[in-house]
This record gives sequence, structure tokens and C-alpha cells, in this order.
Amino acid sequence: ARSVAIDGSGNVFVAGYTYNSSDFAPSRNVFGTTGYYDAFVSKLSNDLGTHIATAILASSSNDRAFSLAIDNSGNVFVAGYTYNSSDFAPSRNVFGTTGGIDAFVSRLFPDFTNTNEMQKEYISNVVLSKNHLIINLQFSSYLGFDVYDASGKLVKRVSLGYLPAGRYEYPLNLSKGVYTVKVRMGDRVERIKGVLLGR
Repeated sequence: ARSVAIDGSGNVFVAGYTYNSSDFAPSRNVFGTTGYYDAFVSKLSNDLGTHIATAILASSSNDRAFSLAIDNSGNVFVAGYTYNSSDFAPSRNVFGTTGGIDAFVSRLFPDFTNTNEMQKEYISNVVLSKNHLIINLQFSSYLGFDVYDASGKLVKRVSLGYLPAGRYEYPLNLSKGVYTVKVRMGDRVERIKGVLLGR
């Protein structure tokens, strides 16, 4: 354990890292691909008698959490480093050039629920149509997307920044083929697969 914090209700949060996330704590929500050391955040009752939730933040290599903070809404922010930012957590916004050890900051909802289950509150639908990506965003949010070819190779990464709710359409300008698009909305992800007919 490396850091501890207490929220407005007296719940205790602790962050650190574990060498065996598969049986760490009585239950856990796993974000990312577990590897060697994985970062964890656990939520306990004030008397430390009840385990409320645990989140594992992981990549296929080493990950460690060193600091955490809680905002007024109960969202939990945890910082540390990862040896493999390419598969750390379910999605990520990258600033700079990755390599070796990379710093991370992750946000968790108060109950540590799977963020993928929350995405429909923000993205109503995503459509591939005539070499365009159409996104209907229900609420203001950071938005970006990655496009992968049939082999899984990243062919396009677009960071759109913070956008208000609305309908957005973006030309992809890709050759004919099968593609998977991963739409990133903060720490939420929506994936779709489709065939584009070419430029």
C-alpha cells in the first residue's frame, strides 16, 4: 500500500500494487490486462470491517499506484506508473511519446463499476457510413477515436478534444476494407466494426 484517503462519508480508500491480482481482496473489478505487479485501489468502511470495492488497474507488464485523491462527487483519481501503456486500463488518452516507464492518472466512479457499462450515458450511437464516422454524443465530454485494420494494426488516431453534446461526422479517408473503430470518451470506450467501401 502506498497511499490512503478518506471521503466525505468516512470511507477509507487505499492504493498500491499487488503481485497477484487474481485473488487480491474478496472481489475486484479489473480494468486492463493483468500482468506482473498490478495497481489496485480498495474502498473500505470507516471501521475497516467491510470491504466495499476494489479496482485493479493493469497492463500485461508492471503497474504501480502511488497516490490517490477523491473529489466532491466521490470519484477517485489514482496516479502511478506502468511499464506497458499500450494495454493499460480499458482506454487511455496519451500525451507525449510512450516508452519504458510511463506515468498514468486514472479516474474511477465511486462504486468502481466497469466504466464500459457507463458509456451509453454519454454516447447514444456510433455509425460507420460511406467512409465517415458518425457519433451522437449525449453529454459534453472529451472525445477521440482510434481505427484499426483487419489485422489489428492502428491506422488512424484522432483526438477531438472536449466537445458539447451533439452529432459529429468525420471523414476517415480509408481504403476499402474491414475496420474496427474504438471511440474514446474520457475513460469509456465504444467499439464498432464495419466494412468501408474506400475513398
